[in-house]
Amino acid sequence: MKILPDTYAIRARHFPALLSALPFFVIWFHLSDNVQLKELVSFILSLKFLGGITFSIAFLYVYSLTIREISKYFQRQYFTGNEANGFPTTYLMTYADSTFSDSYKDKYRKLILDRFNFELLNKEAEEANLIEARKRLDEAAGLIRPEIKDGYLVLQHNIWFGFCRNFIGGTIISILLCIVGILAGIFFIEDNKVLFLILGILFLLYFIVFLFRKPILVYNGEAYAKQLFSEFIGGKAKT
Repeated sequence: MKILPDTYAIRARHFPALLSALPFFVIWFHLSDNVQLKELVSFILSLKFLGGITFSIAFLYVYSLTIREISKYFQRQYFTGNEANGFPTTYLMTYADSTFSDSYKDKYRKLILDRFNFELLNKEAEEANLIEARKRLDEAAGLIRPEIKDGYLVLQHNIWFGFCRNFIGGTIISILLCIVGILAGIFFIEDNKVLFLILGILFLLYFIVFLFRKPILVYNGEAYAKQLFSEFIGGKAKT
């Protein structure tokens, strides 16, 4: 049976892996004058196992998982660290946050109670025990995700958040590859001006993304949470 990756895996995991691996392809292209090296790498990438899966596909899969784990470090740091307020699906629905009106938050709590028989703390109880309020909000978000996950806009926001998160993880490896490529250009490649130009531009782009990693993650995480709430409160949950 042929197993195909789903839309989320392709767009949110494999695309960031390919984009962050661009320096490798650039370096490989400029080293391709070495016929023996080129033939060796081509042979390795074409190796097949487990029913025809090539080494290159397997490498992409492992690489995508690697940058995903790196990116999850930043996700935990910004959303679940000691000084964090939790995920946007949690803190945006606290009464202490001013993003939504209190009436919107009241309606959300009523819907959670009616649909799942799960009670969230009201404003007075939340002020008395914010930690417990956040725990329940986090649990409530876990209840509504399966109800809304097939919603088109929620899915698109989730994919984009996953793409940005995984790409941020990949930029660390990308930056290192750019540095390695520049060093390779200095010592092993005579006509290296184009290599330096491309790797220099890529290095700058990756560095900018890495530099603004927190606002990128927070903005897209909040966009996903807002759409999730909107579709749930708007009655688009599956019945």
